[in-house]
Amino acid sequence: MSVKLKMVLSGVLILISAAVIVFSLFANGVIRVEKPEPPYEPRYLNPETLGSARALTGRVGVVSIFASDPGSQWDMEDKGDKERIDNILTALNTACTYLKENASRYGVEVDIDYAKNTESPLFITGDFKNVVNDLNGGRWERIDLADFIKGNCDMNDKYDSVVYLFFTDDYKDKFDQDDYVRVWSFADYVYDKALTYPYEMCFLPYGLYESGISASVIAHEMMHCFGAPDLYQEDSFGINYGTSNISIEYVEENIPNEIMLIQHELGTEKSYSDRITNEISDITAYYIGWLPALDLVDELKMTHSQHDLKKDP
Repeated sequence: MSVKLKMVLSGVLILISAAVIVFSLFANGVIRVEKPEPPYEPRYLNPETLGSARALTGRVGVVSIFASDPGSQWDMEDKGDKERIDNILTALNTACTYLKENASRYGVEVDIDYAKNTESPLFITGDFKNVVNDLNGGRWERIDLADFIKGNCDMNDKYDSVVYLFFTDDYKDKFDQDDYVRVWSFADYVYDKALTYPYEMCFLPYGLYESGISASVIAHEMMHCFGAPDLYQEDSFGINYGTSNISIEYVEENIPNEIMLIQHELGTEKSYSDRITNEISDITAYYIGWLPALDLVDELKMTHSQHDLKKDP
C-alpha cells in the first residue's frame, strides 16, 4: 500500500471517529443546539363551560362532603373525629371569610354560603369504594364521586357557582408502598377542556398536616376551581396557564407571600385553621375573575384567564 493511500485512509478514519464522537455528544446531551424561541403570541381560552365554579362573584355555595373510604373513615360519635371536624369547619370559615374580604378589596361582591356546623344542609357524609384523596387515582374514580354528588347534594341550580369539597380523615399508615396510593390535597377543575361532569371538586385530607388542615390550603384549592393557577411550578402538562421559569421567578422575587405560591406563613412552615397570613396578588385576582385584564400576563408569557372570554384573540 502506498504512503499516499495510507494517509487518505488514516484521514477517513479520523473523520469517521470524529463524527462518531460528535454524534455521541449530541445524543447524550453534552452538546446542545438551542432552538430560537418562537415569538410570544397571547393565548386566549374559549372553554365550552366554566364548570360549576364559574366565577368567584355573586352567590357561591361550598358543599362539604365528609368522605369515608378504604383508608379513612369518619365516626360521628368518636371524640377525636368530632374535634377534627370542628377544626375543619373552623378552617373552612376562615377560608371563606378570607376570600370574601379579599374580594371586597377589588370591589367585588361575593356571598359565600358554607357549612358552619354539622346540621347545615351543606354538610354531607358519604361512603366511597375508592381512595378519595389518591392523587394517582384516575378520572373514572372521580366520575364515581360526581355520581354521588348528582344523587345526594347537587347544588348547581341553587347558586351562581358551587365548589364541592371532599374532606377525609387520617390516612396515616393505611397503605403500603406497593399500593401506589399518593394522598395529597388537590383540585379537579376545568381548564380549557370539555367537562365529563358538571362539578368542580377539591380533595382535602386531614391527616396530611400535623396541626390538621389549614385554612390557607382550603382557600388555595378552592381558588383553583375558579381559575387560579399554581404559581410554584412550570406548566409541563398544559393545565396551568403556561406558567414557566419566567413567571415563577417573578412571583418568588416580587410577591413571595402569594397564596398560590405558598400556603404557610412566610419565613416559617406554620399554617393555621383560624387565620391566613398569605396574600392574593393581582395575578391570582385576574385569574379568578376579580380583574378584567392584566398586562403582566403577557409580560410573563402566560395564557389569559378563563374569564377573559370577551376578547377576540
